[in-house]
Amino acid sequence: MPLSPATSSSPAPRSSVPPSHSPSSKTAEKVDKVSKASTDSLVFEVSPIFEGLFSGGVYSPPPTPPPTVSLVAQVEAFNEAQKLNQEALSRAPLSSMNGAQNTQPKLDNNQALAKACLEGDIGTAKTLIDGGGVDLFQIDKFGFTLLYKAIAQRYENVAKLLLETEPKLINISCTAERHMPLHIAARDGSIHIISLLLSLKPELDALNLYDDTALHMAAARGDITVYDMLVTAGAKTTIANSNGELAARPPASEPVPIAKKRHDCTEEEKEPELFNMTLTPR
Repeated sequence: MPLSPATSSSPAPRSSVPPSHSPSSKTAEKVDKVSKASTDSLVFEVSPIFEGLFSGGVYSPPPTPPPTVSLVAQVEAFNEAQKLNQEALSRAPLSSMNGAQNTQPKLDNNQALAKACLEGDIGTAKTLIDGGGVDLFQIDKFGFTLLYKAIAQRYENVAKLLLETEPKLINISCTAERHMPLHIAARDGSIHIISLLLSLKPELDALNLYDDTALHMAAARGDITVYDMLVTAGAKTTIANSNGELAARPPASEPVPIAKKRHDCTEEEKEPELFNMTLTPR
């Protein structure tokens, strides 16, 4: 039975329309034209970061980064440097090393003189005084003079040096309480220093802040020897202090022991920074 044309399995004949005129070709051409027009109107900007990579349209590669150093190499370099430092220190003179480690401030001449008087260093004191430029009237922050330091510590040779260099020191108060040198020597029972002071004709009845004379000091101490030395030199026994007390001769008793070096000059005073003198004109 012959097949009808509608159910025939033979392929359909191709269209006679040329490919360029097909709908799909026309759409592709339109897209092509739009893409070309869009591309022609685009403006490209180069980031400043990359501007250095181009020169006249020629690509310039970035600089080669420095080679990285491994942690092991860094540790080895550090150890080598430490070794060199140790070798240099071992070859350095000992004196220069000690000087580098000494952070103690250097004393000026006035401070050095105060230290010498406090410690009884007669050689240093004489050298500084003979060199000139030092103030023999200087007062420290506690109100003590150079002569006080020498007398309170019973350094007779230092006291003599100061008094021979500047005789006016004999009648100048040497503490904040207006003690004269004779007050201090009588208070401490320093017989040799009292003899030195009496030979220089001091003011025997000078008063301190409490109206005490040197004779009051000797009486309060119960020192008959010093008391008699002062009376023999001409000290008055009729002067009353601020408490209305007279300097009566102490009763005979056991000899009074010589006072130890004064506690006023403490270890704190011997620290270099405490020798900053207040120079007080007289």
